[in-house]
This record gives sequence, C-alpha cells and structure tokens, in this order.
Amino acid sequence: MKEAEDPYNMGEIVMPLRAFINDPLAHEIIHNGATFQVTGLTNNSCLAESQEIRRCVRVHPLLGKYILHVAKKRLERMLYVGLTEYHKESATMFAEVVGAQVLSQLQVLASQPEEAANNGTESGSLINDPEIEDSSHQQMTVGRLMEAYEQCISSLRKSQSVRRTSSLKKISPANFTKEARLHVPDSIIQQILSFNSLDVELYKHAQKIFSEQRELFMLRISEKNPAILTFRIRLFSPSPRDVTFGNN
Repeated sequence: MKEAEDPYNMGEIVMPLRAFINDPLAHEIIHNGATFQVTGLTNNSCLAESQEIRRCVRVHPLLGKYILHVAKKRLERMLYVGLTEYHKESATMFAEVVGAQVLSQLQVLASQPEEAANNGTESGSLINDPEIEDSSHQQMTVGRLMEAYEQCISSLRKSQSVRRTSSLKKISPANFTKEARLHVPDSIIQQILSFNSLDVELYKHAQKIFSEQRELFMLRISEKNPAILTFRIRLFSPSPRDVTFGNN
C-alpha cells in the first residue's frame, strides 16, 4: 500500500500508528490495560498505590509476572468469562448458565412476597422493585432473555455502524478498513505484542477458561436434552463435523 493511501501513516490527518503506540499516554493507560483493569490497577483505581505499581511494571517488566498472576486468579474466580470473538456464543452460555440461576432466584423471591416482606430483609425490598415484578408477570425465561439480547445487539450494531461512518467522514481520506490492517508492518505488530505481553498471556488464559466452560456447558446440554445437541455443536464449534457425541 502506498504511503499516501495508508490510513495508519497519514501524519497530516491522524497520528501515525507507530507514534501512537509509542506515545507516553498509550504506555500509561492503554498497553496491558486489560490486565491492569482486572487487577484493579487502572488510572481510575481507588488504590493510591496503583499508579506507582504500574510505573514500576513499565520500568521493570519482570515484575509484570506478579500482576499477571493476580489477574489470572481473578479470572478463575469470576462467575463467567466470555470472549468478544465468540460474542453470541458467550451471551448464549451466559444466559443459560448465569441467567437461568438469576431468573430462578427471582421466581423464588416473587413467589414468597409475604415471607420476604415480613422478614424485612433485602429480599423484601427486591420484591417491591417494579422491574422484578414486571419480569415475573411476563414469566421471563432464558429464551426470552436471548430474544431481548438479539434485539439489543442488532440495534447496537446499527448505531455503531452509523457512528463509525460519521467519524470516518471527519478524517477522510483516512479509512481504517480490514484491508488496510493487513498492510500494517509486521515490525509494528510485533511491537504492539511486546508492549501488551501481559494482556496477550491473560487472553490466552481467558481462552482456556472459556474452552473449559464451553465443554461443561455442552456436557450439561447433552445430558439434559440430546435432541438439541446438534444445534449446540454448530453454534459453538468452528467445524461441527469435528465434534461428535455418542455412546461408546
């Protein structure tokens, strides 16, 4: 790609990518941002020492392994871990695993309003919540939860597309397309990976956790309702024919 057509190197219009990733502000709040966020060490952290800890990790990268260790442990203790590139699959598992638990608890609370009110507990206050009462009357289910998600995500994607188009018009002729990303020099990509080495390792750990969650979910589905297993295989496997279930 010619330099004049490269949106990542149009210095007169936008900051070149190489300059951006080397900018002090990027090192301060962007690189390894996910790891610092999971550990509660962001620039908005309530922990007074967070800024000094981040600075120490930048100056002494070997110390990053301790931050990464804490981040991994926190991911493992989380109720659920999803992945952006498997957005729908993540939402489906979340709804059926976590959402089902929440809806079940709400149904129990809604069926015992007098007992909760008499106890004067926090549960009593939840029963009086209009949103919970409304969901109870409508008999919210995991299926309806996913229908609401589909409507919401569809609307969100449309609005994001409109905002992206509007934003790109303001910086024309710079246009950050998939094709343009393919032409980003490998040296810059390697530099980005190096600057974000903690996030790269944390992401790999998240992939492992997600894979384990998916296996457990598939097992539960197969035991609960084998008839819909084929659909689940197609939903969660990049190559459905590589996944087989059956009695040995």
